[in-house]
Amino acid sequence: MAESLTLDLFQACTMFQRRVGEALGRHLAQIGYGDITVHQLEFLSQLECGVTVASELARMMGVSRQAVHKQVRALVACGYLEQGADPGRGNQNMIAFTERGVQLIADCRAFLAQLDDEIVKSLKGVAPASLPQRLSAALP
Repeated sequence: MAESLTLDLFQACTMFQRRVGEALGRHLAQIGYGDITVHQLEFLSQLECGVTVASELARMMGVSRQAVHKQVRALVACGYLEQGADPGRGNQNMIAFTERGVQLIADCRAFLAQLDDEIVKSLKGVAPASLPQRLSAALP
């Protein structure tokens, strides 16, 4: 069987994503966000900080509107999101962050910035900001 650097990178990225999610989940639980799951955090990371509509979100994520509504209901119940009619969009059901949701995202970003510092130290000489662009540019 042929060896593949791309397969190795894919597996490493998958493991990296899992480990970051787990570390973030543990950190959030320690600072009072014990009611949020890693899966919900992944969902929230797809949302714009402004108003979003479920159908647009479902299309962007490649999932059903029902799946979006299920996640949104759970996150509304936790107080991270709110829903309501948006007259500016033909009364479509808008989804927006609450103040608690905005604070959650700010706390997530602060923790991830700390992880950035650790990653930069471990890369020694590689410009970390260039990694996503370098990897994306390498794909056909």
